[in-house]
Amino acid sequence: MVANRPLVVIVGPTASGKSALSLRIAQQFDGEIICADSRTIYTGMDIGTAKPSGADQTAVRHWLLDQVEPGKAYSVAEFKQAATAAVNDIRSRGKLSILVGGSGLYIDAFIYDYQLGSQAADEERQRLDALNLEQLQAELQLVDPAEYQNVDLSNKRRLIRAIERAGERPKKRKKALYQAIIVGISPSPEQLYTNIVQRNQIMLKNGLIEETQRLLDRYGAVEALNTVPYKQVIEHIKGDITAEQALEQMDIKDRQLAKRQYTWFKRNPDITWYNDGDSAFAHLEAILEA
Repeated sequence: MVANRPLVVIVGPTASGKSALSLRIAQQFDGEIICADSRTIYTGMDIGTAKPSGADQTAVRHWLLDQVEPGKAYSVAEFKQAATAAVNDIRSRGKLSILVGGSGLYIDAFIYDYQLGSQAADEERQRLDALNLEQLQAELQLVDPAEYQNVDLSNKRRLIRAIERAGERPKKRKKALYQAIIVGISPSPEQLYTNIVQRNQIMLKNGLIEETQRLLDRYGAVEALNTVPYKQVIEHIKGDITAEQALEQMDIKDRQLAKRQYTWFKRNPDITWYNDGDSAFAHLEAILEA
């Protein structure tokens, strides 16, 4: 039956080629793409998040982009609810659902149907909000050493959420929903680094500095901008570092991000890994055409 078409899930580290593969699959098999990215949910953060271009969004429908403005909260539970609605809509029209992204918690929460607990009490959230990065890092290392190794230690919002979740790991299904076919792209370290460097150079050429300035002018230094590459560009705008230094730091931070993302995903035995998009496409093509 049409309604029983599987869910294709494409994961991997930043700059691994996930978006290109998802577009190729969508165009070949009449699909629509659900973006699982904790930064492309923000409006206006386009160049710095490598958000799908206008042409790509015209060619293939993309879901869950531009959900909230920078500075607004957006929880894993909200993503899970929105992704569920998107898949149900896509499947009801006989199309293929393709979930793609590098935000491991978003993806796992959806495909394994995490039963997420309630948000921390207001008093606890206020206490954590008042702590600085170093204090939050120390607390997380104390209450959850394993998560301390994976979370972005420079992102205050994620540190707070990790502390809130500590000791309360969500209940989840053992098997993925929707007959999910999960593939991962894991280029060689050398190829991935080349991809990162080239993408960051293109971002700067395409107006990343100007985009960052517009975001600062409109929203101020909100937490969403405390991420690669906006954090490094803001330091350049402030005059603390040169553009060349900002680019160098972007490359380094992206490599560190990729390592954390791969550490998260490699724990999942349901993922079939490929070194490049062509190999992953051939695997998916064989399954979807069967």
